[in-house]
Amino acid sequence: DRHTNFGLKTLQFKGCSPKAVELLFLGRQTLAEIAKECGVSDQTILNWRKKPEFQKALTNYARRQRERAYSLLEAKAETAAMVLVSMMGSDNDSVRLKASLEILEMTKLKRTFELKMTESNGISSDGSEISKFISQINRIMADEVNENG
Repeated sequence: DRHTNFGLKTLQFKGCSPKAVELLFLGRQTLAEIAKECGVSDQTILNWRKKPEFQKALTNYARRQRERAYSLLEAKAETAAMVLVSMMGSDNDSVRLKASLEILEMTKLKRTFELKMTESNGISSDGSEISKFISQINRIMADEVNENG
């Protein structure tokens, strides 16, 4: 199960919910929605967030999500780069220009992300940097698929 994989199972023994860590990290739900899904009160979630072991679990979860995201991106990076490089050989000036700009933008995004990671010596406990980065990459890849296919 994914909670075991992320080392969150031990939280259950400390009176916290691994699911709460995951849901708080994702940031898609309100505190009240998370509490309801975990079967606890809003105040319980607030109390958990104050516990050092919960904060550590959130930080570890964010780190593992970052590692997972890197692995996923690395697995597709070569294919994406090959597609963009092949697009640069197009007879259409517009396609060549877009492919060139995407390569430059992706390089800039990678450098920006690496700089943020270096500055923060990791990732924020809420995972916002990785979420934004992944969203940007997904948006770029979706745009490419829509335009080409």
